Amino acid sequence: MGRFAKIILFFAIILTSVSAHAAMAEQWTASKLRGAVFVYSGAEWQQIFRGYVVDSSSAIQTAPNARAVFTRGKESIDVRGDTRIRIKDRVGALSTIVEQDFGEITVDVERKNVQHFAVQAPLLTAVVKGTKFTVIASREGAAAQVLVRRGRVEVQDTELKVKIDVKAGQKAQRSAGINAIVEVSGRGKVEPFISMASNIPLASSGSELREKLGIEAGAGAANAQGDNAGSAAQVAGAPENAGSGASSASDAGQPSDAGKPSDASKPSDASKPSDAGKPSDAGKPSGAGSR
Repeated sequence: MGRFAKIILFFAIILTSVSAHAAMAEQWTASKLRGAVFVYSGAEWQQIFRGYVVDSSSAIQTAPNARAVFTRGKESIDVRGDTRIRIKDRVGALSTIVEQDFGEITVDVERKNVQHFAVQAPLLTAVVKGTKFTVIASREGAAAQVLVRRGRVEVQDTELKVKIDVKAGQKAQRSAGINAIVEVSGRGKVEPFISMASNIPLASSGSELREKLGIEAGAGAANAQGDNAGSAAQVAGAPENAGSGASSASDAGQPSDAGKPSDASKPSDASKPSDAGKPSDAGKPSGAGSR
């Protein structure tokens, strides 16, 4: 083999190695685990361990006192106890949709590192704009909330077809019910509600949104807001604001590499994932939705 051919072969090997490393870096991997964490595969729940590479077709569920961190490069998904998610990742496209059935997760993503990243909960969809945020959803689908810890998140109400930017220190929450809308509270000025269809401002406040959409603000709305507050307080120990609460995903509570999961808290067949409880494609964020 000539010298030139050897040089070509050498660079080909280097390129193959780099490509393989890059492909691995684009995959979500279980980097830290504490307690029992399971994946639904082969028609049964199977326990996973540190180093598990996420299969986008499988549901992941943590035991009540467990915690798991999945990482892809500098991005992370911190999954709290009694939570079920699916991570739909398009390798090579840097596009991820996390389908969250119930429980609590905290996402840390830089917008410049991804083309599209969203969390779909039963009542709300959160679209990343370069941020760290927490999404909490009840098992019964009665309430959902998004707490923004850094940057901002576009929160979409896929039933009313409106969206709103939620900033650091703010919380967006919604309960189920015909009179319910997304309620935003916390630090700073609340951004306007935007139409998902036309991408133009629709209302500057919740009361104005109710008026324009013809949603009653009487007893029914008051009950919806009361149910929202009550449900939010019951959902996985939801913190009262975006910067407090023992249930917030702080570094101090970070799961350690030690402590392999046990079989004690394996999900029962009754908790088997079903298509019925899965967030629908109707809530999938569109490119036109971001500003």
